[in-house]
Amino acid sequence: MRDNVINLKVVLANGDVVKTGSRARKSAAGYDLTRLMIGSEGTLGVITEVTLRLQKIPKYSVVAMCNFPTVKDAADVAIATMLSGIQVSRVELLDEVQVRAVNIANGKNLPEVPTLMFEFIGTEAYSREQTLIVQNIVSEHNGSDFVFAEDADAKKELWRVSMFLLVGQWPPIPFASVFFHPVLEKS
Repeated sequence: MRDNVINLKVVLANGDVVKTGSRARKSAAGYDLTRLMIGSEGTLGVITEVTLRLQKIPKYSVVAMCNFPTVKDAADVAIATMLSGIQVSRVELLDEVQVRAVNIANGKNLPEVPTLMFEFIGTEAYSREQTLIVQNIVSEHNGSDFVFAEDADAKKELWRVSMFLLVGQWPPIPFASVFFHPVLEKS
């Protein structure tokens, strides 16, 4: 995503407004404030305006989902996939708590284990090839239940799993409470 951000307008904590980026495609003049601000996730300032580079809608895509016994196993697959040079359009990791929330909100019965979701884009042959390579990587790292979808309705259904988490559409869990306990430091 950050490669698609051309520039930002950011309000700093002292009230100053900063515009990052430049019209030049390449520049070696100082720090890359655009990427610094994106990477700070709001801790350095409030992003009030974003200029994005638009991409063409891909001709073809495949969405895949798989489960793991631990978050570490899932993270190892994500790392191995990136290191293998596979062009992944999207990858999302859901832990068991997030999957449980999806189950409660949607009446689903997904295994409540760490889950990875991928999207591969490109030509039909390329997307399928990448999917099969990742399926092999998943099987080498304790992954299971690898499923993928190529038709539009099935892909939409798979992505609905993570979209509920993104927009927060699940109902509150009854009797759930949050307690804050002060931590006392020993001197």
